Amino acid sequence: MAGINYIYVFILSCGLLSSAIVPLRILRKSGISSVAMNPLVLFSVYFGVVHFLTPLVKHLDGYYRYQNTYYDSTLLSVASLTFLLYHFAVGLKVFSRPLSGAIGFKNDEYLRLNKLVKLSLAIFAVGALAAWMDFKVVEDVVGVQSFISDRHLAAEERGSGRVLANLMIVGFALYIATNSVRSGFGGNKLLILACMLVGAFAYYSVISSRNSMLLMMLFGVAVYASSGKGAVKKTGLGTKNLFFLTAAALVTIGIVYLFTVQRYGASDSDYAQNRLDKIGLYMLDGAFGNDEALLWMVEHDYNLLMGKTYLAAFLNVIPRGIWEGKPLGGGPELINMISPGSYVIGQQGNNSLTTGLLAEAMMNFGILGLFLTVFVWAAISRHLLKRIVTSNTLPLRILYVMVAVSFNTALLYSEFLGFVVRLGIYLLPIILIHYFRPLWGRRLNHAV
Repeated sequence: MAGINYIYVFILSCGLLSSAIVPLRILRKSGISSVAMNPLVLFSVYFGVVHFLTPLVKHLDGYYRYQNTYYDSTLLSVASLTFLLYHFAVGLKVFSRPLSGAIGFKNDEYLRLNKLVKLSLAIFAVGALAAWMDFKVVEDVVGVQSFISDRHLAAEERGSGRVLANLMIVGFALYIATNSVRSGFGGNKLLILACMLVGAFAYYSVISSRNSMLLMMLFGVAVYASSGKGAVKKTGLGTKNLFFLTAAALVTIGIVYLFTVQRYGASDSDYAQNRLDKIGLYMLDGAFGNDEALLWMVEHDYNLLMGKTYLAAFLNVIPRGIWEGKPLGGGPELINMISPGSYVIGQQGNNSLTTGLLAEAMMNFGILGLFLTVFVWAAISRHLLKRIVTSNTLPLRILYVMVAVSFNTALLYSEFLGFVVRLGIYLLPIILIHYFRPLWGRRLNHAV
C-alpha cells in the first residue's frame, strides 16, 4: 500500500515538474509574447495546477469531496492517464509547424486609438456599475459579512444582470492593449490601471471569484504581450519581463490569499477555522478541485451523455419555459451522477458542481473521448494562434487573444456551458467595436 502511495505521488510530481519546465523553456526562448502566442504556456500552467498540483495536495492531506477515499488502482490509473494526456498535448505536431503571415496593423488603425481608449473606459464603467448594483443587493438583502461566509445567499435577488460585471475584465484588457500600441503607460495611465484593478478585485473578493482575478491579470498580460509593435518578434524573456511576470503572479496570488482569509475569517465556526488552518488546500480545491470527478467516474458506473452537455451550451439561448426538456449543463449532470436528485429543474436550493475540460469530456465520451477532446483543443488553439498573428486590427487581435487565453485556462476548470456564456459576455463588446470601426475611420479621414 505504501509503495503504491509513493508511486502515485511520484507520477503527480513528475507531471507537475513537466508542466513547469515546458512553459519556462518556451518563455526563455520566445519571451513574454509567448504568453499569448504559444498555447502551451498557459495550458501547461493550468493543466499542472488542476491535474497534478491540486490532486497531490489533496492526497497528501487525505481530503476528498465526493467520497472519503479511493482505491489505489483508481488513483494510479487516473494519475497515469492525466500524465499521458498532458504529454500527448505537448507532443502534438500542430504546435511545431511554423505559422505564415506577418503581424501588423492597417495604417489607419492608429488613428482610432483615442476612441478605443475612451471605449475601454466606458466598457469598464458599465461593468463596474453592474458590480456595484450586485454589491448593493448583497448588502441590503443579507449583509456583506454573511454573504462572504455563504455565497449561495441572495442568489435569486441578485439576478442574472450581475454577469455584466465581467465587462470590467474586457475594459481592463482593451485599455492595456490600446495603450501598448499607442504610447505606453506614462502619466496617469498606471494610476487608471491601478484603480481598475482595485475596483474589480474588491468586487471579486466579495463574491469570492478568485478565478476572475486570475483571468483579469492573464488577459492583461496576454494583450500586452501581443499588442505592442512587433511584440511577436521579441525573443528571450529578459530581466524586465521576468520581473513583470513574477510580480504580476505574486501580487495576484497574494491578493487571492488575503481575500480567502477574509472570507473564512468572517466566521468563528469550526468549519471556518478548519479552512483557515488549511487555507492552501482549500484555495486550490475551491478553484481547481474538479480533477476528483475523474476518480469518481473511474470507480462508478454511469451513462455516457454523448455530447449533451456541449449541446446544452449552444441551446442556452432558448428559454427553458419554451423547451422544458432541453439538456442540462455539465455541472448539474455531474452532481446528479454523484448525488442523484441534487439538481431538479424548478426545485429550490439546487446545487451544482464544476466539471472542467477532462471531466466533462469523460462524462460525455468516456476515456477515449479524453484524447479526442485534447486533440480538438489543440486544433482550435492552433487556429486561434493563426488568427492572432494575421489580425490587422487591434479589436480583432484582442478578441482572438481573449478566446485563446480562455481556451488555455478557464476551459480546463470550467463547466462548458458556463464557459461559453462567460466568453460571450467578454467578446460581444469587442465584436461590436470591430464591426463599427469603419464608421470611425470615415470620420477620421475627413478630419485628417
